[in-house]
Amino acid sequence: VNINIAVAFCIQLYPNTSPASLLRKFFLVFKTWRWPNPVMLTKQHDAGFGLTVWTQNAQTARQVAPILTPAYPSMNSTMSVSRQT
Repeated sequence: VNINIAVAFCIQLYPNTSPASLLRKFFLVFKTWRWPNPVMLTKQHDAGFGLTVWTQNAQTARQVAPILTPAYPSMNSTMSVSRQT
């Protein structure tokens, strides 16, 4: 899931790029990404159903590489990633 979201994010950034160029840009984007800023395909929203939506706060500050799911409720799909992995 994480790689799919990351690739979709790069396709959003470079929609008219050839596949070979997109591959190069994928690695360039994530080489220079300012972690722990989250990767998001869509803006987060709270639909009001009482489910917890991921927010950047003191509790989530320890997450090293947040990649957020695009559907409600938005969650970090890389919860198990640490600096050692």
